[in-house]
Amino acid sequence: MFRQYDISIVIEKNAPEMNYDIPTKFGCSISDPSNWIERGLTEERGLTFVDEKGEEINSPVFKHQAYFNPHNETIDAEAEEIKDFVYSSLLEHFPFGIDDVKVLVSENNSL
Repeated sequence: MFRQYDISIVIEKNAPEMNYDIPTKFGCSISDPSNWIERGLTEERGLTFVDEKGEEINSPVFKHQAYFNPHNETIDAEAEEIKDFVYSSLLEHFPFGIDDVKVLVSENNSL
């Protein structure tokens, strides 16, 4: 089963500059079970980042996850998990403060 999410990143004007461009409008798909692992070997979810056309993105910041279970438990709000993961990925690479960046995640039900 696949679920699609839209992701928007809003960077405030006073935020520190970034070393390289990152997408600010993109998406992700959650595969349940993970499509990154051979079928039948896991029941964990997988996460794939995609551009606005649905193609996989290759980013040093936003890396695909063969096992997407950031809290080691099932949480009802999958969009919140994705939002937290995107924030974590940004903070690993850039000196943002919590008020410098807004991450918006919404489920895309267009399929």
